[in-house]
Formats: sequence, structure tokens, C-alpha cells
Amino acid sequence: ALVRRPELLVLDEPTAGMDIPSERDLLDLVASWARSRGTAVVLVTHQLALAAVYAERIALIGKDTGTFAVDATAALLTSGRLSALYSRDMEVARVGGLTVVRPRPAEGRA
Repeated sequence: ALVRRPELLVLDEPTAGMDIPSERDLLDLVASWARSRGTAVVLVTHQLALAAVYAERIALIGKDTGTFAVDATAALLTSGRLSALYSRDMEVARVGGLTVVRPRPAEGRA
């Protein structure tokens, strides 16, 4: 796929089953390659922390609510936006320079 220098590269869960350092190495390579060739990349992932690092824009689907949201990554990866999209109290925090996304624990549970 890369030999033909595509204008668009679609990757569906390319890091599934990989350890964290290998995930980052692969996505760093893809990002560098895409920038140097002017190629757009569509990356499908369930890992919002990876999207926070690599994506300029993201699209999220709330399967239970039937909602769909597209926005700049920083604008969409907020506690309020994710809570509304997923109809669940979500927490987005920066930890050690990385974005962490998780459901907030219910009252009385840690």
C-alpha cells in the first residue's frame, strides 16, 4: 500500500495486540511517513489515548446513544463532551504529559 504513495492511508486497529512501546514506534513511523509525503491517514482505534497523541481531528460514535461527533481532538476529548456522547460520566486528565480517558467511578467506589 505504501509503495504506490497513496493520498489516503486507512489503518483499522493497526496496533491491536501490540505492546505499548511497539504501538508508539509504529504510529511514530506512520506519522512521519505521512507528513513527509503529504498523505492523509484515517486511523480506527478504540484507544482514545493514542488518538490524543496522533490525531488532529477525531470522529467518535456513541453506539448506545446513536450519536456521532467530529471535531478537533483537543475540543472533543474533554470530560464534558465525552460524558454527553457516551451518556456516562467520563474523566479526561493529563498525566505525565499523556491524555488519560476513563469512566468516573460511581459514588462510594474508587
